[in-house]
Amino acid sequence: EERRAKEVEERRAREEADRERREEEDRKRALEEQRRKDDEARRVKEEAERRAKDEAERAAREAAERKAKEGAELAALEETGRRARADAERKAKEEAERKAKEEAEAKARAVQSVSASVPTINPVPPPPPPPAAAGDLGDSLLADLESFGKREEEEQKAKEEAERKAKEDASRKAKEEAERRARAEAEQRAKEEAERKRREDEERRAKEEAEQRAREDEERQKHEESERKRKAKEALAAKEAERKAAQRAAAKGAGKDDDIEVTDDDLDMDEVRKDEKALSATARQAAREREQPPAQVTARRPKKWGKPAAVALFVLLIGGVGFLHVMPLSTAEYEKAASDAMGVPVKIGSARLSVITGIEVRFEGVSVGDTVKIKAVQGFPEVGSLFGAKKSFTRVELEGLSLSQSQIAGAVLGKVGGDNLRIARIVVKQVKLDGPLALPALDVDALVAGDGSLQSVSLRGPGKLAVQLSPKGNDIGFEISAESMAVPFAPALNLSDFGMKGTANRSGVTMSEFDGRAFDGRIFGSAKIRWGASWLVEGELRARGVKVAVIAPALVSEGTVEGRGTYTMSGSNPATLFESARLQGDFKIEKGVLGSFDLTRALQTGGAQTGGRTIFTELTGQAVYDKGAVKVSNVAIAAGAMNAGASLDIDANGGLAGRIVADVKTPNQTLRATLNVSGKVQDPVIRK
Repeated sequence: EERRAKEVEERRAREEADRERREEEDRKRALEEQRRKDDEARRVKEEAERRAKDEAERAAREAAERKAKEGAELAALEETGRRARADAERKAKEEAERKAKEEAEAKARAVQSVSASVPTINPVPPPPPPPAAAGDLGDSLLADLESFGKREEEEQKAKEEAERKAKEDASRKAKEEAERRARAEAEQRAKEEAERKRREDEERRAKEEAEQRAREDEERQKHEESERKRKAKEALAAKEAERKAAQRAAAKGAGKDDDIEVTDDDLDMDEVRKDEKALSATARQAAREREQPPAQVTARRPKKWGKPAAVALFVLLIGGVGFLHVMPLSTAEYEKAASDAMGVPVKIGSARLSVITGIEVRFEGVSVGDTVKIKAVQGFPEVGSLFGAKKSFTRVELEGLSLSQSQIAGAVLGKVGGDNLRIARIVVKQVKLDGPLALPALDVDALVAGDGSLQSVSLRGPGKLAVQLSPKGNDIGFEISAESMAVPFAPALNLSDFGMKGTANRSGVTMSEFDGRAFDGRIFGSAKIRWGASWLVEGELRARGVKVAVIAPALVSEGTVEGRGTYTMSGSNPATLFESARLQGDFKIEKGVLGSFDLTRALQTGGAQTGGRTIFTELTGQAVYDKGAVKVSNVAIAAGAMNAGASLDIDANGGLAGRIVADVKTPNQTLRATLNVSGKVQDPVIRK
């Protein structure tokens, strides 16, 4: 009896230690969940600030471009008006000159006509001309002069009318342009306001959803903890009631008529624990009494068996409870309920029930279909579901789960509940995702909807990796953030402060946007990934403020690059995708330095001396990366008085072949030369 009591006490100590360990794990999970929520809130805030900053920069850039465009259009409009006025003045001047010439010719003809009518001087004067003839000549001259005056007045009026019309046209066009700009600005402001409201609504909804999830998690944890304590109290109360009943039965069997009343205080957990601790002392005392020789009595008295019988019955009860801790269960009902819910055969190697620290069912050797193997599953069922066909669990924890990456979509989009199986929450520690992509082991916490589908899935991994999945229909929305992320398809590119969101399904992934920091700048982009018989990756890539020296310092040693381009890559598996990569786009480098040659010096020396550096204000061009080779074309370099154009080919081994055409203006002349580029990327050579 003493040994059994000692075993019971040791078992109680172990169970108490297990309970404390579980409570510590629950506290750690709660802290981790709070940290996750804080990280999520911080990420949402940083994302909102980043988007606001990008939006402000974009708005400023668009405003500057709009002002420049408006200035150009206004200058063009003014130039058009000036040309119209100049044409009108030129035409009026030509018309005036033509009319003046015609008037002068008419006057000359009139003078000639008058001279011809005057006779030559004779000794006898001729008779005077008739008055009528003189009057006709004067009238003709006056009519001609009046005609000339009217034509000049008409020409002046036509000139003024042309100028007035030109001014009216210019004013009307300027007014229309101003109205158009006002409408465009109003539409832009309305669009920006709608976009701002949309972003605010999205941020508000995201915040509300995060807070709602936090409240639901907290309420669920409180409910589970309360339920566990209630069930433990009920189990211990039931044990105490049975113990009291056993004591009454033992007392009656010993001839006692006193009833042992079971009160509410008797069912208190603290009193039960005190009785259990007293058990070991009672058992030891009973053992000592049995070892002592029977005393010699002169009179026979009836033995009192009530107390020993009660103690023995309680020991048997404790032993029964201990047996329940490892009591085996039938797996048939659980296998059927899970198979019906998931639509594939589910096999369970063994199942056992524990009620010491709350009702728990542990399944081992679980397989789902032919491919998914789970080492152990620990479920926390509702009490009523233990003895019925319908099984209900508040939480299920999985250990030793491995999935292939091709099974992820099926696992997230599939169902884990049905008519006879209800699971509220699924927790997986360190799930392994085997496949062509190198992915770390992740912790999973999933909430299950009423129809058995996954409502939301949260994943956590190393490097503050956080993934939020939102299944909907046949698609899975996702948002990913990480302290650092190595791009799977470009192993040389590692992005810090990484963020990404998009959708996924069974056939591929669409990344609506991703961004991160690299080389002191930011890299943005989008991507579409498709898999099947072969892999295809394509999308858009943008860079801003990236240090150009990390690309080829011997060619361009200083400056920041901005660029935009498209990319595509394909292959039989992700590991070989980058070998077929093709990227093409435009780029601009501002305030940079050509690292190993001086173009101005080369021009001044006729190509005899090229060593040094070339400081430039801007360098623009187009580039194509194709399977390791690079082709740079349409390069324009502006460096004060020096301007240059260039093209350059870089083979897969770093060999250079190109040409630079440069000119520099001096006070006396313009120097021009064509220079050839050869050598290696690490050591370029410039020759005339």
